[in-house]
Amino acid sequence: MATRPLPGRQNPYRICGVISTFGFPSGHLLKLPGKPARPFAPAVLLGPTNTHQPNSIMTPSSLLHSRYHRATLVLLTALLALPAVQAQTAPANRASGASGETVVLDKLEITEKTAAPLSTLSSTAAAAQIASVAGGAYFIDQSLVGRGRVSTSADVLAFTPGVFAAPPAGNGDGIKISARGSGIARSAGNFFRNGLLFTFDGLPVTGPGGTPYELFETYGLRDTQVWLGGNAFDNGSLALGGHINYITKTGYDAKPFEARIDVGSFGYRKYQASTGQVVGKFDYYASITSAQADGYQNWARGSSEGFAGNLGYRVSDTTSTRFYLRYRTTENQNPGNISLKELDRDTSNSPINRLQKSNRIQPGSTWLGNTTVFQITPDSKLELGFVHHNAPIDIQPNPSPGNAAGTHDNPTINTAGAGLDRSLWNFRDVSTEAKYTRQDTLFGLDSDSTVALNISYEYDGDVNIYANNPNITTGVRKFQNLLKTANYDGSSDSSLRFGNKLSLTEKLRFDTGLSVVNIRRQGEYTYYNPLLPAVVKPAGNTGSTIDQDDYYLAPRVGLLYTFSPGNTAFANVTRSLEAPNSWQLSGGSNAAWNYHLPIDNQDAIAYEIGTRLTRGAFNGGITLFHSDVKNELLTVLIDPANPGLGSTTFNGPDTYKQGVELSLNTTLWSENGFLSAAPSGQTTKVTFAQSLTANRFGYKNENVFAIAPTDPNGFKKSADELPGVPDLNYQARLTLDHRSGFYVNGSLFHASSYYADFSNVLEVPDYTLFDVGFGYKAPSGYWEAFIDLRNVTDEAYASSAGPIYTPTLVGGLVNANATRETRTIQAGDGRAIYGGLTVRF
Repeated sequence: MATRPLPGRQNPYRICGVISTFGFPSGHLLKLPGKPARPFAPAVLLGPTNTHQPNSIMTPSSLLHSRYHRATLVLLTALLALPAVQAQTAPANRASGASGETVVLDKLEITEKTAAPLSTLSSTAAAAQIASVAGGAYFIDQSLVGRGRVSTSADVLAFTPGVFAAPPAGNGDGIKISARGSGIARSAGNFFRNGLLFTFDGLPVTGPGGTPYELFETYGLRDTQVWLGGNAFDNGSLALGGHINYITKTGYDAKPFEARIDVGSFGYRKYQASTGQVVGKFDYYASITSAQADGYQNWARGSSEGFAGNLGYRVSDTTSTRFYLRYRTTENQNPGNISLKELDRDTSNSPINRLQKSNRIQPGSTWLGNTTVFQITPDSKLELGFVHHNAPIDIQPNPSPGNAAGTHDNPTINTAGAGLDRSLWNFRDVSTEAKYTRQDTLFGLDSDSTVALNISYEYDGDVNIYANNPNITTGVRKFQNLLKTANYDGSSDSSLRFGNKLSLTEKLRFDTGLSVVNIRRQGEYTYYNPLLPAVVKPAGNTGSTIDQDDYYLAPRVGLLYTFSPGNTAFANVTRSLEAPNSWQLSGGSNAAWNYHLPIDNQDAIAYEIGTRLTRGAFNGGITLFHSDVKNELLTVLIDPANPGLGSTTFNGPDTYKQGVELSLNTTLWSENGFLSAAPSGQTTKVTFAQSLTANRFGYKNENVFAIAPTDPNGFKKSADELPGVPDLNYQARLTLDHRSGFYVNGSLFHASSYYADFSNVLEVPDYTLFDVGFGYKAPSGYWEAFIDLRNVTDEAYASSAGPIYTPTLVGGLVNANATRETRTIQAGDGRAIYGGLTVRF
């Protein structure tokens, strides 16, 4: 029986413990010219490097399903029992990359020749930003992720509690991603990422039209930062899920030459060549990539080529600038959804989309940005950012002439008369940011203040929809006939925010913030073919034009208490706001809609408490969150059996999101002994990393999608859960590193069952995946290699699902067999092997 895994569940990560706001250890003083020495706390600590450390928190088991209490309590007990052993001090530099290493940054040495300019964010500073947040956040070292296959962002984010990142059907980059329940039912086609702000080097790739996925190349990254929920407030994000920032290498942390090649199962090939250096006041980094894959399923081939680079210039000691450029083309086939019955048989088949030959092409997307930083005085700074983003998309399903046999592999479809549409999209937007920060005193207390303005404006957004069945030569749906044109010019997201971090005592910090938010969505049909069949319009539709212009206030308050270096507690309350993508108001690529949908902006209040702990060989954290959501933006497949019809977005009833996120990383043995922090450098050690996410997402009141009881099949009747993601995922990895550079690891990923429909009838089964990895990194650092064995038990599982309204009904009742034949799930890959080689000098 065929099967497959969620890619990258075994990739190692680096953990970030408690880090001071500017990267200086507790007890040390930062002397600024013309200003008294000022203490910074807490200390910088980079802990075990085999997984991320969350800024997480403890949670009552009552928030979780009873079947998860035991797993939660086990990790909770282990964290509370951490031995009170002080972490060992190591050299003041970045970790060498060995799993489980602890690095304490006890000094900062900068010289005019080697210091990066102000516009360059170092790894130390990036980690400091994460650990100084009064809430859940994570720091991921890409060099450790790269110890295995890194195909998509699902590999990068694999061990991040609170984040569900599922690979797409086929070999594209359109993963389904949800953070703390964001966007769980918004990306039915995985074409856009919703519910999160995505940035490259702090500059947005997310705009009013959403987040096209094609620029998310995983090679060339140095680090990744993840702020969950309202903890992304300081970065300008107001999304329910938070903010993910991908940081590119620069000339200060790249090698003059580096090349990597990965190959593996299902025709997987990926190549990279890069270079980076410092030349006087300039530095540069450039990376070119190419990837191809045939795919495990039929009609799942994908390919991409791209460039990512930047050029920095130190204008003076107080002024610097950096330009960024990303360009990438992709072409992906879409194998389509399968049913639970097909999952049991042969998941490599994808009968619907194979007949329709569904292609998605990004002919060439460009992202150009700049960051310029002015150090106005020793205690004040101005940062300016600008981005231009151009993302054309071509979605072109075509029928396969003559392939209409009524068998399991080829269900009956009238390909000759199928009403298929080709959609040509344009997304062009500009984003700007101006941020002023200042260190000062307020009422005699240390105070850090921020004033920032963020604007993202879609100046050219449209979709042209054409009939795309070459078998139809007459009538309205004549091949290449224009059916609908809509534009979204003028849609924008803007915020003016004020923030302050006030040190009430040496250990207690009080955070406050307020954003003034403007969300505008504009749309107009420039053409609609009146000969198409009439469409029943929903109540409240706004007709062929729309202009929604709304203002909000979004406050945030938080507390951060430092018990001792590496041990903190936090709490916060934040309001989040989120608008539908500009194109969702007009049905996107649905040619039959001649009206705009009445969709309100999503509004939520989130609460969070947590702690992060570091004690010798142990590093971990616990986070508890709860969100109350109004007008939640939900997306549903219009017809699971006909993927060409796409999806539609609507406001759901009042909902809640709550859960617990835990992480525990332990050095079981090292050259210092059992349960002792490992010495620095490439050393021999055994480490064990664990990550648990347990959620409950549901309706606050009655579910309007509930259907009548149906026994004798015994379906659930309450229908109180939101569909889309597992309630629980648990990940664990045991790693042996040898001082010679060899390593071996074994990992597992378990996901609970969950519903694929709003009526809570169609349940996607749980699954457990096992992976094994081997590798070697030369002590010189000049070369390294790996072998990955994925899904070694060849488990058949669904990597993501739906959602849909209600599965097939027979006589108005749910029918077990018909339900299992509803095509709404996407299959993961089967057993696979991958290998890679990197050389650098």
